[in-house]
Amino acid sequence: MLLKPYRKFKSNATRENVLNSLRTNYYKEFKKSPIVKTKQIWPDCIYKSTSWVFHSLHFLGVREQPANASNSLNESEEISVRHSSYKTSQPVKDITNCTQVEISRSPEEWKFVERLLPCKTVPIPLPKAEYPSGWKPPAESARTNPYFVRRSKNHMPSVYLYRGFRGHVRITQITHIQGNIWALESDLKKYLLKSNNNITTQVHELANALVVLSPTAEDGEIEVRISVGVGFAGESGPRAIVKTEVKNPESKLCQKISDYATEEQLYDFLVDFFHNICFRHLLVSPKDRRVVIVESLLCPTLFRETLAKALFQHFEVTSLLFVPSHLVTLCTLGVDTALVLDVGYQEAVLIPVETKTKLLSSINGDGESNSAGLENLPDEIVEDIIVRTCFVTSLERAKKAEEGDAPPPPPDVSYSEGGLPSFNIPGTIREQAFEVLFQQDDDGNSIPTMILDSILKCSIDMRRPLAENILLIGGTAMAPGFKARLLAELKHLVLTSKYSSKIALQTFKFHTPPAKDNYVAWLGGAIFGGTDILAARSLTKEVYMRTNEVPDWVSLDYNWRDDEKISI
Repeated sequence: MLLKPYRKFKSNATRENVLNSLRTNYYKEFKKSPIVKTKQIWPDCIYKSTSWVFHSLHFLGVREQPANASNSLNESEEISVRHSSYKTSQPVKDITNCTQVEISRSPEEWKFVERLLPCKTVPIPLPKAEYPSGWKPPAESARTNPYFVRRSKNHMPSVYLYRGFRGHVRITQITHIQGNIWALESDLKKYLLKSNNNITTQVHELANALVVLSPTAEDGEIEVRISVGVGFAGESGPRAIVKTEVKNPESKLCQKISDYATEEQLYDFLVDFFHNICFRHLLVSPKDRRVVIVESLLCPTLFRETLAKALFQHFEVTSLLFVPSHLVTLCTLGVDTALVLDVGYQEAVLIPVETKTKLLSSINGDGESNSAGLENLPDEIVEDIIVRTCFVTSLERAKKAEEGDAPPPPPDVSYSEGGLPSFNIPGTIREQAFEVLFQQDDDGNSIPTMILDSILKCSIDMRRPLAENILLIGGTAMAPGFKARLLAELKHLVLTSKYSSKIALQTFKFHTPPAKDNYVAWLGGAIFGGTDILAARSLTKEVYMRTNEVPDWVSLDYNWRDDEKISI
């Protein structure tokens, strides 16, 4: 009778196969429900099989039961009956040792059970005079203010602290702002300036959020104003951008490294500066590490030699490599020919690079400062005003201003820094602060003329590739409108009588590097430092300690090929 439906699953099944399957299923159920002869067990704790196979073939269990099965149990021992069919369930113990329970369906008693269950939602706090944790509920009068910060679902203020650069940068974000978010920013900034004179805020109006950056050096955070980028080779960005300043042990004031009096003082400044970089920003020991310094070609020889002395003798680095900033920037673009213009705060240096070779005869430099109209203020305030408020105007507006028909100036802005009283920045200063970069001096030099003069000094076959591969780096190149104004100036100057007969160029193209303009040179050094050529080009510690010299491109002793050296 069972053979026919069994053959639906196994076509070649026989009568013996059916009997073996039934016998196996019965023994599985028989092991789950052992025979227990004691009265001290709850009836519900004993597993009762509901399978028809178990009841139909029960005679197999009676026949195969051991003769001494009824005498194998002792009332003092734990009974091997489990609460369920799983082997991991606890065995049933003596009923006299268990707590007596009573089943109840009273809703009043169920309320006490609900107090022990976890809540699905955060309950509304009960009003109290004070709470043990110090938490305070929002006041009802706060809703009548021009702005209001809504609590989160946990009844906590929506204020969050984010840490970056391994905990060195702390950013506070306020979300769920309702009402006038700009009034909140103004009031909060005035309050924070009483204790910290360097606060930066940013409003995210669409997300109703306010971001506060407090760059205080004493709190372990990084200064916002940039000077030097530090990090590791192979990374896409610097770990930190810090100012080249150290605390003078004599005056106890911060002093720029470049303002040294003697070589010994420069050595002490560099030791303090690199100690701060390694153990505060990078959090690594410089011992037995390779160091890559991205430098300017116009760096003084005394500075290079003192820097190498500090790194080799004090920090005991394995090797040191000085790479020119104008050359390694091309590593970020994958090109070998470009016209690299580095526009800094006080000077601009232009160097053409042809097939990864610097054309030193075409170097141009400009030492003008772009702080027109702000000479009576400290350099830190002037730099902050230029970065935050000033921009590069268009060529048309600049021409009209030179002709005396000045267009309407941009709106004025109110500026306040360091808790000082705010003062007004006129719109004319905002627009004309960068004009010193494009106005020709008595010798007819400016940044656009620097580019054209450098192209003229190069060979004829390289003029067009250089004009179509211009790379701008440096912090000043990030000014709004700088690239557009420079392109317009170049197109205008090539049509003048001074250059029209010498340069037959009409197209100028600017590269867009894969990083911010102020640390493109650092990224090129990081890429160069991640290659295998670093070990072959670096100056090792053993060679330096033996010769006590640093290779310098201005010395012919290090620029001769081995087959061109002459023995005297």
